[in-house]
Amino acid sequence: MKIISKITTPKMLLCLFKTLLPFARTENDILELAALLGVKYKSVSETDFAHSNLITVLNKEGEIVHQQEGPGVKHEETSAAVNKLIN
Repeated sequence: MKIISKITTPKMLLCLFKTLLPFARTENDILELAALLGVKYKSVSETDFAHSNLITVLNKEGEIVHQQEGPGVKHEETSAAVNKLIN
């Protein structure tokens, strides 16, 4: 989480996604993925943006099986969703 907390620009986010998701080659790929996952964001200055705070769990078919929104969520539900997929 330390890496993600240091992301301060859309360009940095794009670099992170390109590393984690090798199929995402362009900014449009990232925008499409964000839309599919329900992530919303807007630029608030030249160097900063506001975005949804979502945790999304996908199954091996790429379908959303669990999603939590907000900074104060309890991660037990997310852990249970992940454990259900791997067991």
